Amino acid sequence: MIASELLSYVNGFSVAQYAGLEDFSDRANFQGNIIVLLICMLIVSMRQYFMNPIICYISSVPGGSNAEDYITNMCWVEGTVPLNFSAKVPHKLEDWKLLQQDRMNYYQWIPFVLSLQAVLYYLPKLFWQIITYNRIGMDLEQLVKDANDANSEDDETRRKIIEHISRNIEIMLYGHRKIKTLKETVGNRIFRHVPGKRNGNLLVSYYFLIKIAYISVGFIQLLIMFHFLKLSRKEGYQLFGHRILRNILSGKDWTETQVFPRVGMCRNALEQMGNTNNAVAQCLLPINMLNEKIYIFLYFFLSSVLFITIMSLPIWIYRVTCRKTQKHVVKQCLKMTDFLVEFDQYTKRKIDRFVVEFLRQDGNFIIRMLSMNVGDLTTSSVVCRLFEIYSTEGYAEIDLRNRIKRIENEEYQSECGSSTFMKIPLKNKGVALKTSNRPTAPQVELELL
Repeated sequence: MIASELLSYVNGFSVAQYAGLEDFSDRANFQGNIIVLLICMLIVSMRQYFMNPIICYISSVPGGSNAEDYITNMCWVEGTVPLNFSAKVPHKLEDWKLLQQDRMNYYQWIPFVLSLQAVLYYLPKLFWQIITYNRIGMDLEQLVKDANDANSEDDETRRKIIEHISRNIEIMLYGHRKIKTLKETVGNRIFRHVPGKRNGNLLVSYYFLIKIAYISVGFIQLLIMFHFLKLSRKEGYQLFGHRILRNILSGKDWTETQVFPRVGMCRNALEQMGNTNNAVAQCLLPINMLNEKIYIFLYFFLSSVLFITIMSLPIWIYRVTCRKTQKHVVKQCLKMTDFLVEFDQYTKRKIDRFVVEFLRQDGNFIIRMLSMNVGDLTTSSVVCRLFEIYSTEGYAEIDLRNRIKRIENEEYQSECGSSTFMKIPLKNKGVALKTSNRPTAPQVELELL
């Protein structure tokens, strides 16, 4: 049971077939970085636990059949002091104590630290899943997956999936809205920009927080590597990946830089028959050759993903705030499905109101995510259905910001469906409502001017 659940989770983590409420930079963080870190962790673990990560030479081996193995393992566990061949080997206990500050004891923990780094990259993704399900009140990620599945279904099944997705988005965009007359005051104008479900910008606000979380985790990862490798004690290694690579290309040996040293020394006290013997071993660390290459690669890879994430933040700010771009996306979707071919002034105004008043920032954000993860064809079908719902179910006649407008009798027909409007009295005032056998829009509170 547990194994099947684990396999299903790994299968859902597939990079090629994944569809969710994330863009490329998000996936690069919680998929690309995690996969790279886990691969590096496995490589280092295999080198440590299935091969000899350390080989020690002892000039005078104390008595005992396993003394050499004991000293070698002790040097691995306790760590070694980098050996500079130009300096003399210390003989006094005081001299050894002075060298303890340079002791290398990080290579034993590299697999565990890499695993911790992978977990850190998944935390923003976990918080995003909690937000999109609990705080928004709807499993939006599942809607995106359903839309992705619709690409491979037959026409009838695909139509039902599109209807299901569109209705859920309609409820999310409109279900928490309270329509009433508001006076145009400075306070009300400011209130419309406060993150909230009724203002249609709560999902976008949370997404920006997740973006900032990914960026923060990216900087934290670089700091973890910098301090874990004890490079903070060396001057000029703030950008340690560039510095180490430059040292390699310029021919500087590790004996000069003392970064990822290949040879170290350790001193162990052995108790024998009441006497204390000090055993000094010179140890070769082939594992550090591998660690050096891995951390150079990780530095540039994680830094590249961090740069992409930082650049994606202003791009998303532009996408959710630029109405011209949002209207262009909606028009392109309507053209792709042949829902509307020609755009007269009346249609343009209706599209403008559809984008600004009905979709708002959260709706336009979902459309963008659908386009990135599912494709333009299915996204266009969803936009077409949402626009039809907006046009035929009473939304177009309601000024969703403050007031209700009268319209003339009209009959609306399209390839997505058809409906007929007529005027009926509402509190002794005329307002256009829909007469149709379809489900009506969610109930809202109406206060007429």
